[in-house]
Amino acid sequence: VLPSYFEGIPITLLEAGAYLMPSIATAVGGIPEVIFDGENGTLVEPGNPAQLAEAIKSYLDNPDKTLSQAKAANRRIACHLPEAVEKDLQKLYSAVD
Repeated sequence: VLPSYFEGIPITLLEAGAYLMPSIATAVGGIPEVIFDGENGTLVEPGNPAQLAEAIKSYLDNPDKTLSQAKAANRRIACHLPEAVEKDLQKLYSAVD
């Protein structure tokens, strides 16, 4: 759960996906580039505790939803992992030579 008002792309969301956890976060900064509402997590409005509580309750009440979004979160963050970034950098450096 990351109820931020200002963010870039938080490492905590990438870490959650790596550990097969969906995220609940606010739709600010770069967060919507990583969390796709209803696919691999839930986006809530900043400063809305009722919406945040409802999102938490939704995961607690729906283990199948939690598992399916956890798997999606893991797939979604793969392009941000060091191995993928290294491959992209290698391609870029090779193109410059």
